[in-house]
Amino acid sequence: MKLAVAIFCFNRVQKLETLLCSVSSELRKSELDFWIFHDGTNADNNTRHLQVQNLLNKYKFENPEVNIITRGSNYGLRKNILCGVNEVFNSCDAVIVLEDDLELHENFFDFMKWGLQRYALDDQVFSVNGWLPYNLRSDEVFMQKTFNCWGWATWKHKWTYTNYTDSLIDKLPFEQIKFFCDNFESNSWSQIYLNYIGKKHTWAINTHLHLFLSDRYALYPKFSLVANHGEDGTGENSFRGNNAKASFYWHERIDENGFIDHHQSHRILAYRMYTNASRIKRLVFSLAFSKRTLMLLSSIVYSDFVINIRKKFALLSF
Repeated sequence: MKLAVAIFCFNRVQKLETLLCSVSSELRKSELDFWIFHDGTNADNNTRHLQVQNLLNKYKFENPEVNIITRGSNYGLRKNILCGVNEVFNSCDAVIVLEDDLELHENFFDFMKWGLQRYALDDQVFSVNGWLPYNLRSDEVFMQKTFNCWGWATWKHKWTYTNYTDSLIDKLPFEQIKFFCDNFESNSWSQIYLNYIGKKHTWAINTHLHLFLSDRYALYPKFSLVANHGEDGTGENSFRGNNAKASFYWHERIDENGFIDHHQSHRILAYRMYTNASRIKRLVFSLAFSKRTLMLLSSIVYSDFVINIRKKFALLSF
């Protein structure tokens, strides 16, 4: 099985330097194909974007085996990642995906390569994920029907299953929406809805939804092998004020043969991304008693007028 690493970046040179430093030992082993996808800019003079380009030019000179793709225009994070993964799969069987705001543990690649080899033929396992909240530890690796985009990997033949159209919301019954979105306690619904109406262009929420609808799992390590430095408002889809809080979620144990043992599954503390005003959101969306009322309430909560107020007073992330 031919493995690759795909790195996605835009205009955060210091964060990219940190990531490249943490992948350097793996690059020297020359076991993996390395790809870097640098998103383009629509601005005529973007100093930060130019700094990244200069860094990549130097990196290519020092590491000629690395494939560096610079987009001719601004794709945005979603399009850059989806197109980049598909491009890598033209020549590779599996890919490890990294964004420029990550820093990797020394055992990250060992875990990823082990998971990709071990579960390549297991159709229930969609991805291998490297990030967990810093305070969450498990006695063993485990499976969850949750997807996180902070350091992950998947296989070409499983990637083709994923539906990245935002019309999935039309197929979801109201009760499934409530269950998937933790009764609207997490920010999942805001991402789904804002993608649906075209105000946001994220992709990972659709992967998370894909696992939920198709009864597939992601493999997680005992503790986090990734640190994320991007929740500071510098990224396209990041913002200040998010915090990872623990909530109960199903932890799927793996038996001695490596298969999911549903009989031994139990609940553990797992992360959920909450906003500072999650209680307000819960109160608002608790008024919804059908999908129609949910969509109506959402059209109000996420209207331009309300969003501008929320931006001004920093009441809610969106």
